[in-house]
Amino acid sequence: MARVFDARFFRAALGRFTFHNREYLAAIRPLDDVLAPHTMRFADELVPGDDVEFEPPEQGPSGREVEMADKLLESLHEDFRPKRYHDEYREAVLDLIESKAAGKEIVAPKEEEPESAPDLLASLEASLGGGKRSGGAKRSGGGKRSGGGKRSGGRKAKS
Repeated sequence: MARVFDARFFRAALGRFTFHNREYLAAIRPLDDVLAPHTMRFADELVPGDDVEFEPPEQGPSGREVEMADKLLESLHEDFRPKRYHDEYREAVLDLIESKAAGKEIVAPKEEEPESAPDLLASLEASLGGGKRSGGAKRSGGGKRSGGGKRSGGRKAKS
């Protein structure tokens, strides 16, 4: 049906659904071999662009910044593997329910203090290996890393 719908009409169906005590508007359109829903906004939820007040940037990103962003995105790219993701919120709620059912006292965790915002450009440069060291010091030893060139620390990949 999705193939016929897509090939013959090139249209989307509109519908409504309720989720978490809120009504949503949805467009349903063919995507590959299935019909896919896309949530939309109701007219009273939309704000015209002219009504949004903001300070436009004085200048766009430099060519160097765009090049670094491209390199970062390329280094982070990987195939999507849905099994790597799971509903952590649901798991936490189920754990709380099981604890409560077992007669354990539930204590709400303390809220963490928010961290200060990092310098995004410096972080990007550092992640690409071109970061400046504090105080302007350069790496000694001709740019070689100690320890046989292996990195220590860092994030471990989730499996």
